[in-house]
Amino acid sequence: MVSLIVPYRDRLKHLPGCLRTFAEHVGEEYEVLISEQAEGGYFLRGQLANLVFSRAAGEIVAIMDVDARFLVRQEFSRWSSEQGKPFLPWTRVVDVAEDQAGRLTPLGTPIIWAGNAGMCCVLTREQFEASNGYSNLVIGWGGEDNVLDGRVHRFARLDLNIAHVAHRADRAKVVRTARRANNMLLCLTESRRNLAADSFRQTLATELPAEVLSQSPRIVKYAWRDITVPADFAYRELLDDYRAGEAETID
Repeated sequence: MVSLIVPYRDRLKHLPGCLRTFAEHVGEEYEVLISEQAEGGYFLRGQLANLVFSRAAGEIVAIMDVDARFLVRQEFSRWSSEQGKPFLPWTRVVDVAEDQAGRLTPLGTPIIWAGNAGMCCVLTREQFEASNGYSNLVIGWGGEDNVLDGRVHRFARLDLNIAHVAHRADRAKVVRTARRANNMLLCLTESRRNLAADSFRQTLATELPAEVLSQSPRIVKYAWRDITVPADFAYRELLDDYRAGEAETID
């Protein structure tokens, strides 16, 4: 079975389309674990994925952006066996418009995202555990998948397209260059840290009541607030420095 993990915040309008793309394109038994950040402040996408990993029942785990859409049948188990390592089921991304019925209209030609991970990252349970999962130091979204890419010694890529639902960015949540520089520095210095001391096992949060959306397939929405790390987190000073920079936003 495949466990599809969807970490998100403030994107409820994109969730129905995400669930639809699973129903239409995942070619094997699956469950969906939605991990919602139920508070404001900095978006912690990687930590949201970490928090629900222990709830996953599948031998294959796919971490999916809520605004990503599949365009072809997904055969995660077969592809995982063939690749023998973590992989991205795409090489090119095409921006699309999505109507209420789920119809996708391309807004341009597919673009190769060279050097960038994300959209949908697929690993076995053992591969996720061995990599230590997502770093607790990454703030926002985008950088967390690139750091994970380094932790798994680079995702393999399949020669497929994936769609991204285009949407207007909320400028109130766009952080200054300082945060992006911090995430870039994190990527460059990742190998100098003890990854086991900054892993999915260190991600803590207050859990709100879960909501079962479907029994077959099993779809459960988890919600979290007060996402943090243990008091003795090895890189507490670095984490506090990164999060202080996140407080500066563009109005």
